Amino acid sequence: MAMKEKYTSDRELVDAFCFMMAKTLLERSQKHGYDVWPTPIFHPAEGNAYIEVPFLEKLIKMLKTLEARGYILKQIARLFIAPSRVAHITYLFPGFRGLNLSIEEKERIAAKILRLMGAFRDDIFCVSGHNRILSPEDIASIINKHIDALECAKYDKELKKVINKISASLFCYSELIYFCHHAFAHEYHGPYQVPDGQVLIKDYFDLRPEIWPFATEFPCEKIRIIALYDGRADIQVDFTGRIKILAPPEALISVCVVGEDGIAMFDKEALIKLLNEMLNIITHGWKYVKSLTKKELLIKYALAYFHILKPLSEPTGISWQPPSSVFDAIKREQIVWRIARDALKLEGLPQDKQMEKLIKLFDPRLPQGEVDAS
Repeated sequence: MAMKEKYTSDRELVDAFCFMMAKTLLERSQKHGYDVWPTPIFHPAEGNAYIEVPFLEKLIKMLKTLEARGYILKQIARLFIAPSRVAHITYLFPGFRGLNLSIEEKERIAAKILRLMGAFRDDIFCVSGHNRILSPEDIASIINKHIDALECAKYDKELKKVINKISASLFCYSELIYFCHHAFAHEYHGPYQVPDGQVLIKDYFDLRPEIWPFATEFPCEKIRIIALYDGRADIQVDFTGRIKILAPPEALISVCVVGEDGIAMFDKEALIKLLNEMLNIITHGWKYVKSLTKKELLIKYALAYFHILKPLSEPTGISWQPPSSVFDAIKREQIVWRIARDALKLEGLPQDKQMEKLIKLFDPRLPQGEVDAS
């Protein structure tokens, strides 16, 4: 399928999404959901099955309210903070089959959601392998502002190690609080070409969601990691926010941490203190998570998904919280997720059949019968 940056119709856009979602998933793994947290406690498809319809219903209601109040696409998109958050909403597109809408309405609404990503970047599905959401002028300004910190780390191997540990800890923490949808807490964007090489930026945000008792103690609400690589680094970013970097260790020229105040952190002891505070919360948080039952963890999974709607709550007057029916269904242990789980079993199938199965699974316009038959 020929991919491009601009799509002239809703049908063309939704078709492109189905293809790219299938391609992206197949490039990542053939054990979708079986190799990510919250497995082995439960498969993500089980969690999704409890929330996909009520989440989409609430999202659609919020979007309609915002539009009625004069919000334009770009203003609505900014409420989601970053494009990868919107991309992870699309994992719930199988839920369109549970909505009482015509095929045309489903296609129109799905396209509207997808276009929210286009408000951040021209290459909606990162076909180029790049996720560029800032202009060259923005990047030049950022590098210029933090050039002293980048120069400092360039010649200090120990400082680089500490910052890389902070970066790894932030990823682990994001997965802890948002499960396999850790991109709810981060946006990895770039690579951006600069005179000295290429820049990858990792923005972390919403790191203190009130859905977890330990999260309120995390040392920061948001933080930025700026990494400068030389030309040997092959940096790829897909539309859901996953990154793949093929490069020798020495390809990382420099790296720096930018705090909540927008100021780069130079002091190594302060960075070590920050790292230890993060690790302490992660350790405490993991102990808390391990104490939860499966039902309690499913409820947290639902809350984590709905929490990304919180910024839409104030301007719409609509609660971001899941409806009570979600909690009731989880408590009754309704087993409603078999179809989604089985659709992700692709091992042993030819490549073309795997693609066909995934394309149908995520197509919001198809009735359940066509998905089952694939």
